[in-house]
Amino acid sequence: MKKAILTLIVSITTFYSCAQNVEDKNILQLIEKEGIENSHVMDILSSLVDIHSPRLAGSDGYYNGAEWVKQTMESWDCEVELEPYHFPSKGWTAKSFSIALTAPRFEPIIGYPAAWTGSTNNVVNDTPLLIDFLDIETLKKVEGQLKGRILLYPKADDRLQPQETIISADDINKYNEHEVTEKDLTQSINYVKELLTKSRFDRNREDIMAFLRNEEVAAVIMPSVWDNHIIEVSDISFHHLQNSVAIPWFFISKETYHKIVALIKKKTNPTISLSLHTEFYDRPENNVNVLADIKGADPLLKDEIVIAGAHFDTWHGGGNASDNNAGVATIMEAFRILKSLGIQPRRTIRAGFWGGEEQEFYGSTSYLKKHLGDVLSEKYKPGQSKHIAYYNIDSGGGAIRGFFLQGNEKAKNLVAPWGEAFKKWKLETINSSASHGSDHLIFDAANIPSFDTFQDPSLYWSHQHHTNVDETALINAETMKRNAVIMATFIYKTAMMNYAMPRKQLKN
Repeated sequence: MKKAILTLIVSITTFYSCAQNVEDKNILQLIEKEGIENSHVMDILSSLVDIHSPRLAGSDGYYNGAEWVKQTMESWDCEVELEPYHFPSKGWTAKSFSIALTAPRFEPIIGYPAAWTGSTNNVVNDTPLLIDFLDIETLKKVEGQLKGRILLYPKADDRLQPQETIISADDINKYNEHEVTEKDLTQSINYVKELLTKSRFDRNREDIMAFLRNEEVAAVIMPSVWDNHIIEVSDISFHHLQNSVAIPWFFISKETYHKIVALIKKKTNPTISLSLHTEFYDRPENNVNVLADIKGADPLLKDEIVIAGAHFDTWHGGGNASDNNAGVATIMEAFRILKSLGIQPRRTIRAGFWGGEEQEFYGSTSYLKKHLGDVLSEKYKPGQSKHIAYYNIDSGGGAIRGFFLQGNEKAKNLVAPWGEAFKKWKLETINSSASHGSDHLIFDAANIPSFDTFQDPSLYWSHQHHTNVDETALINAETMKRNAVIMATFIYKTAMMNYAMPRKQLKN
């Protein structure tokens, strides 16, 4: 009798397991069909890039973009909240600026101001003075001689080496063969503990800015670190400046920089004409994370949360298509796909769009403190156990080739089979290596199983990262469609698991 009952239980369990697998397979096919044949991802990306960028942390543009995402995702029947986060700096916007070479002939200069810098009084015209204005001792040697001057930094980086656009087979193999190290397991928590305790005050920068302002320097100019008239606008910024407002500070094309230096050395007295009008404002209501939920339907699991996250703030030099509008658009499209199919996940699936990432993770650390707990004491709130996985995308618009799992070998063994369906799109590694440089570090530090996308660089390191040319035209539409399907599939699979995602265990 007992044997008969056991056989019946096994038969019923097998039946429901097979039925679930069939249903799961059908849903995954529908996700791919919707994401490829009826994609909205490039339209979403265009709105983010062409209308709602730039979105510097604290700015009006940031808040307006957050409101647009809220309205858009609410129209898909997601539950959306704009949750405040702490950002210590004022909002800043460059209202207008111009910079040109006017002698020995006229030539427009491709240039952008650094963030959180002040305005010029009027149009400034000067033959720039070559001087290391980042060295306070050098500046002191010309004290009293700099009023009204434009200062030009005397050094430029060498030209960049050619950058790979596709991850090589050797790199894929290296990550697939990677064995977990202590660094993989502890990198995030060590970094976040340092982040939460270190001072953001930079005495040297404060002293330099105070000196330049006291001298009434009109403006300073630095060459871009990028080549081919591409301007990286994030090489220096002044959001942490406490004792004064930064003087006008420009980055210009490296090629034009070398031309101006050559003209100075020829003693032809090249003249630069520039102006800058910026605005500072104190509107803390601009500082919000965007949280959008597809609510879970399982009575026992609906309070558990799977997050797909991407930072929402950008720099101010262009459309920021790859960093990180592509990531935001990928997640928004993944949510649109799931909602359009009427999918009811067992667990809640949450989109988290974080502010202040570029200034060291203000948005995600605020979420950490409010919902998860204290990393420093490792005392966590009940919500920490309810967050069962975090998926991060912040590597541009290149193809997703896999995921980094931050040393979580158990999760790797569970999730790796999910990638099999996407080998046709070259998703070839789900590995336990630890990646860095984005918001997943914050969640991994709180021991939330964290997955960071591993993507082809495409043009990220040659044209796009924090530059003036990071526009939609450099993003591949087919790749974006596939990335959204992959993201939708992984967050859906995670939300439907019978058990929670395994968490890391430290070796010691």
